[in-house]
Amino acid sequence: MKPENAARYQQEVVGSLELDPAVADGTRRSFDRLRMVFGYGVMCYDLFTPRS
Repeated sequence: MKPENAARYQQEVVGSLELDPAVADGTRRSFDRLRMVFGYGVMCYDLFTPRS
């Protein structure tokens, strides 16, 4: 899979996840933040990997 297609696929998968309406607002905000960070990890892999 080409990198741009892999990134698009990952974004679609993560973007399609929805929390139950009963989930607390604080948990929802944390989830949204993690979803955003995941997207950065897909696009900027070197920011999230250790350097040797």
